[in-house]
Amino acid sequence: MLYANKYRFFFNLSFFSLLIFLSACMSLPLNERLSYQYEDMAASLRSSKTSTIGQISLKWMPPDFPSRVDVQGASGFVGAASRTSIPTGIALSSRIKNVLDKAIGINPGSSRLLTITIIEATNKFKYGYWSNELTYGECFLKAKFEFNGLTWEEEFIAKNDKSKSGGTYGYRLENTWDEVALQVGKSVIAHLSK
Repeated sequence: MLYANKYRFFFNLSFFSLLIFLSACMSLPLNERLSYQYEDMAASLRSSKTSTIGQISLKWMPPDFPSRVDVQGASGFVGAASRTSIPTGIALSSRIKNVLDKAIGINPGSSRLLTITIIEATNKFKYGYWSNELTYGECFLKAKFEFNGLTWEEEFIAKNDKSKSGGTYGYRLENTWDEVALQVGKSVIAHLSK
């Protein structure tokens, strides 16, 4: 009887542990700020064109986008075990703000308001087998921009696969956020300096 209870205890413990593993959501060690390389690229966007724009203030729609965290599975994986917290809104909004601040200048008190309405923001990523990093990252952003009566809508996409080397676990996904933020900065500068 004691022998059977011992096995039942270990079976229940194993089953309970598996259940927690399958229903839990992982959190990847992802950097939520623009990389130093892209900070330099953003600063290089500053020119005589951008100085005529003047400092701007920034508004996000929906207002909670800068705090948005998505819970999703990795591409090619099925089941709750691959569900991961991805700070989509946090990572993109902070990077876009950083690019615009370096290139144009952000002043929350400025009356020159740029409103960015997020229509769609998605990520794709893949885990590496026996690897200490993601092997694929992709970011897609569709947004509408409004500035002093000027309105435009645009899509941005960036991909990073295993052929490009990285330094951190989430480098490939972080790199796509950096790239999309830089694309947004270039688009804003191009439209506001016309």
